[in-house]
Amino acid sequence: RLNYNNGTFGFVFGLYDTYFNSANNQDSGNDSELNDGLGVDLAASVLLFDGFEARLGISTEEVKFENAAGSGNLESDIDHQFNIALIWKPGPLTLAWELDTFHRSNDINGWNSMLLANYAFTDFLSATLRYAHVDIEEQRSDIYTLAMLMAVSDHFDLNVEYNRVEGDDLNQFAVQGIVSY
Repeated sequence: RLNYNNGTFGFVFGLYDTYFNSANNQDSGNDSELNDGLGVDLAASVLLFDGFEARLGISTEEVKFENAAGSGNLESDIDHQFNIALIWKPGPLTLAWELDTFHRSNDINGWNSMLLANYAFTDFLSATLRYAHVDIEEQRSDIYTLAMLMAVSDHFDLNVEYNRVEGDDLNQFAVQGIVSY
């Protein structure tokens, strides 16, 4: 993986093996050889003006699988994913929008989008409201999130999060400890 960032422009170039889903490949990701198919990851970010950043990314990967006839012959297809994000940070407020689209070799297509608002009340306390829509073939979900992030120390944060997933009729509550150095 190659990364470059000068504060205004950033670029990422990566080569990898079995990035999206190792279960799609014939050996289920258990083979340590780099023979599952080559993947390429490209991303760029640009600071358009103070506090406003745009990000763009694309990933593609060759996936090998046994043909439908069951003859033992491997076929290959390509998985693709595209991502765009806009982030605006005017002071303690962060507003973001993100869109992902993808096509998988098993003919599953989908997209998801996210809207986020985060406000840092102090250096050690912030709150986030997030809405995400996930649309994969005939399955659709709307996810509403409310989170509070508290800095306990310089290297430890505590995140308390509630998610409401409509479409799956699911309520989730999580408490996470985040260690950073």
